[in-house]
This record gives sequence, C-alpha cells and structure tokens, in this order.
Amino acid sequence: MRIAFIFHDASIYGAPKSLLDLIDGLEKLNADITCFAILPHEGPLLQEIKRRKIPYQVVSYRRWVHKIQEPWRISARKVIHSLRDNRLFRAGMSLRAAFQIQKHLKHWNVDIVYTNTSVIVVGALASYLAKKKHVWHIREFQEIDQGLTLDWGKKVFATVVAKTNAIIYISKTLHQYYQPWVKGVRTQVIYNGVATKDDFDRIKKNKQEYQRKDQPFTFCIVGRISPAKGQLEAVQALNILVKEGWKPRLLIAGKGNQKAISTLVRRLQLEEYVHLIGHVDSPYQSVYFLSDVCLMCSSHEAFGRVTVEAMASGLPVIGKKNKYTGTVELIQENQTGLLYEGNEVELAAEMRRLLMDPAMGQQLGSNAWMYAKDHLNREQYVQQVYDLLVSL
Repeated sequence: MRIAFIFHDASIYGAPKSLLDLIDGLEKLNADITCFAILPHEGPLLQEIKRRKIPYQVVSYRRWVHKIQEPWRISARKVIHSLRDNRLFRAGMSLRAAFQIQKHLKHWNVDIVYTNTSVIVVGALASYLAKKKHVWHIREFQEIDQGLTLDWGKKVFATVVAKTNAIIYISKTLHQYYQPWVKGVRTQVIYNGVATKDDFDRIKKNKQEYQRKDQPFTFCIVGRISPAKGQLEAVQALNILVKEGWKPRLLIAGKGNQKAISTLVRRLQLEEYVHLIGHVDSPYQSVYFLSDVCLMCSSHEAFGRVTVEAMASGLPVIGKKNKYTGTVELIQENQTGLLYEGNEVELAAEMRRLLMDPAMGQQLGSNAWMYAKDHLNREQYVQQVYDLLVSL
C-alpha cells in the first residue's frame, strides 16, 4: 500500500506530531507500506521526514480557513494583509498546488491520499484530480476551539468533504459536532495514541526514578497560551486556594503571549505560586514529573493530547466538562480523574479535594495510567487506521 500524507504545517506539535507517529507505526506494522509526505513549507518537521528517509515534496499551499478577528483588534496592517491574502487568493493557491500534487501522486503511484486536518483542502482536490482514494483525518472544531472560520462556509465544506472516501474523527464529540452538516460519508472515531505500551512502562519507570525534593503540591497546565485554553481560569482558581491558606504551586507551560497571565499573576500577588515556563519540547521531566495534578481547562478540546500525556505520567487530570469537548471521553469521573462544570470556583473545589486527600489523587493517577495504556496506546491507534486503509 502506498500512501501520500498531506500535512497542514511543518512544525512538530499536535496534529503534525500525531501524524508522524502514525507514519512510524504504519511502516513498523507492515513492511509493504510505503509512505510519502507533502508539506506546505520547510520547517522542523522536514528534518524528521528526511531523517526517516520518507520521499517528500514541498508545495506551497494555503488553508481554506481564516482567523476570526474581533473588530477592535483589526489594525491597518491586518487590513493590508487581508487584501493580499484573501479567500480568493488562498483558493487559487490551493487549486494551483492541487495540480502540482496530483503529478507527484501519479509519479509515486499512490493508492490513498491522507489529509491530516480539516483546515486544508488541497489533498481532497489533488486526490480528485489524480483519481485516488482520499481519507480526511479531522482533528479540530475550527471555530469554537481555534477561532477559525471557513473561507467559503459550511455548505461548500460539506460538499467537498462528501466526496472523500472516509473521515476519521479523533473523538466522538467531534463526530457529533460535524454530523449535522457533514453527511453521506463513511466515518470512524479513532483516538490518537500518544505513546506505545513500552513507552508507558518507560515513562512510569522514569518517573519513579525522578527525584522531587521538598516541592510543594503542584498543579500544571500545559498547552498553547490562549484564552480558550483556560490558563487565566487556572490562575484564578489557585488564587481562591491561596486565600484559604493553601500553598500550592502552578506550572504553566506553553507557547504564546504570556502578557495577560503575567498581569493577572502580579495583580493577585501570586508570583510565589505561579511559574510561567514557556514552551517545552519534552513536557515529561520538565512539567509532568514535577507535578501532582494536571489541569485541562479548555472549554472545547477536540481530543486532548495533553490529557493523555498526563495520564501516561500517572497524573490525575481535572478536566472541564462541556457539550463539545473530548475531555469527558478520556476521563472517567472519580476513577481516572475529576471533572468540573463552570468557572474558577468549581475548578478550585476539585483542586481542593486533591489537596485535602493526596492519596486519592495518587490512586486516580495510577488508574489513569492503566486506562491510558490499555485504551489510548499508539499500537491500537495505528492498527485501527491501518484496518480502515486496507478496507479502502
């Protein structure tokens, strides 16, 4: 089987990292699988592709979504940029790239084209032109989690997606969200596998050997710095606990503008308790191994790679409950973690439970590790995708 994977980005985080894991797993599972890669530009991911000796092409293409801008945030510079990079321009770039890609698909003689996220359309167009099977791996809500809106609206999106051969959703919640307007397509929910079973054992062993010296009870929140991710809510919840006389620590790890968080920390005089550590390439030793509990405060999380990483580290996760969030699918309440619904007051209540009963948190973390190893491992993720590809 010969598969061409279409990446939406050349960074190594989130969706590209999950796809890279899938490629590694597929080639290990079956030696007869040959993988190819299409990237929109050069970047750290390209080095990983080269290291694995995966045939690739860099073809310039754009997304078919754009960022929702609040009126008060629109500057003259952004207006000028929007004139140069509008939806017609992005559509033209995608169409031109599709013709280029379809030539590579025919040259490589691929069987299946595999698009990694819903924010690009070029894979669907190229597969249609080359008369190849197409799989769409949808990993985001778009609007409610990333503030993205479709260039041509939901009807056009649904029409294009309906031409694909299969859709993979990374959570049942995501499937539920798209189901009203994406119909008539074969679909399957497949959870990402963050680590192999051997990795789970290795992480557990490394954590047991890791020395924590006289550190306070520590909460962590990991992920892109954004209002949607809930870092400010976590700080406000910590403030409630500090005012009650508790002295916990909060580690905030992630890439992005920290100004709003820093301002809030200073205003609440929490400098002693909140530590902003920025982006970390490997969160295990630098964050998870230093923590007792992980917080997932995102209102709309399509899946939650961070949640599974924390579970793999033996941490209980306190997750936010909402109509559209995959967090509730990963956490079994009061068995592998805790859930809250509301704001910082409700979050602080769950954090307080684990401060008062650390043994409970340790048991939840142990249960979480076992559950994640059995149900969220990379072998299962790869096997399910492989079975779908074979069936096509």
